[in-house]
Amino acid sequence: MNAVDALAIVRRYHEALNAFDVNLVKPLIAPDATYHSPAIGVLTGREAILQSMSAYFAEYPDQHSIDDSMELIAPHAVRSVWRLAATSRSSGKAFRRAGVEHVTLNAQGQILRVEVSDT
Repeated sequence: MNAVDALAIVRRYHEALNAFDVNLVKPLIAPDATYHSPAIGVLTGREAILQSMSAYFAEYPDQHSIDDSMELIAPHAVRSVWRLAATSRSSGKAFRRAGVEHVTLNAQGQILRVEVSDT
């Protein structure tokens, strides 16, 4: 994976999330990807991940996430420390969350695994 810029890929992924655009997210995620988060559990497969993201974007249409730090921890793995703020469309309640995300890429530079933990 020497030709893959893992930091640039994860930055594009986060930009696509902040743009609420699953069409931008889709090519970044491997078909067999997994997504692990205490908020939603484990999702397996690109389509399940994209479906969950679409539902999240609909419920939190003003969500904005900021990376406080991002670092390469292996040639194919990135760790980011993030925080977000959003408002629930259905309840009107403000929502704040912070955590750490580990993103692992496959040899083709697609996201293979996302592990989110809250701080």
